[in-house]
Amino acid sequence: MKKLILAIILAIRIILLLVWGNHYIIGTKSRTPPVESPVDSTSAGSADSTNFTDTEHLLLDPDADDEDTGSDGKWIYLTFDDGPSSVSDKILDILDQYKVKATFFMLEPHMRTYPEILKRMVKEGHGVGIHGVTHDKHKFYHSEQTAFDEMIKGQATLESITGIKTELIRSPYGSIPYLLDSYRQVLDYLKANPLSFNC
Repeated sequence: MKKLILAIILAIRIILLLVWGNHYIIGTKSRTPPVESPVDSTSAGSADSTNFTDTEHLLLDPDADDEDTGSDGKWIYLTFDDGPSSVSDKILDILDQYKVKATFFMLEPHMRTYPEILKRMVKEGHGVGIHGVTHDKHKFYHSEQTAFDEMIKGQATLESITGIKTELIRSPYGSIPYLLDSYRQVLDYLKANPLSFNC
């Protein structure tokens, strides 16, 4: 019964992310090797019929030429915020079962609480990004400096646990109305290309 409840909660969360996912993402090419997720083609039209070979390309250049990726031009960006958590291992198991890669935007305290899950995400080739420290809009958006400091602290924790210094961030509570141009300029230290996800 507990597994059923967790599965329902996960499904609801994914639906909510797809319906109300209005987040601001900043990303550039990672200093880590490209992430690859080969998926064998088994039957035309099935979920497994698309060969995803360059997740870094997917995550960071949605306008890329479809010939480069072997795609018909239709993409789904699967992202998870606020982790890692106690259910992240189950999510990773499901992603592995279907040979799907995702991007995890994580909170700094949760990375410290679940370092082994964080290492597993990286080992299995998922994208990892920073989502802040407090996830409190009053603290995060108190000033441009507080937003910057939270992202830097998250980046330092990620690097200390995994050896990866990501340039992929997602601000808490989406980009509208909180992430003003002045905040974007401060966060531009990452030399990133902003992508706004408006699902």
